[in-house]
Amino acid sequence: MDVIAEHEKVLVFVGVKTRSGSQLGHPVEALTPYKQKKIGQIARGFLAKHNIQDRQCRFDVVSISGDPEAAQDW
Repeated sequence: MDVIAEHEKVLVFVGVKTRSGSQLGHPVEALTPYKQKKIGQIARGFLAKHNIQDRQCRFDVVSISGDPEAAQDW
């Protein structure tokens, strides 16, 4: 889990997947069923630890592709 945020009263769990090239496929392809299960476990643990109940939750994935060496300086 890379980011846990809130958007319009919805708790959002965000995973960030990156790939520098296409050899390993699209970044979202790294989100296997096993990893999806682990993300659910992490989210449930977070909710339990913080005693959060009856709250809408959402799972988002940010997918970043490209060569980081080619990125321009900000």
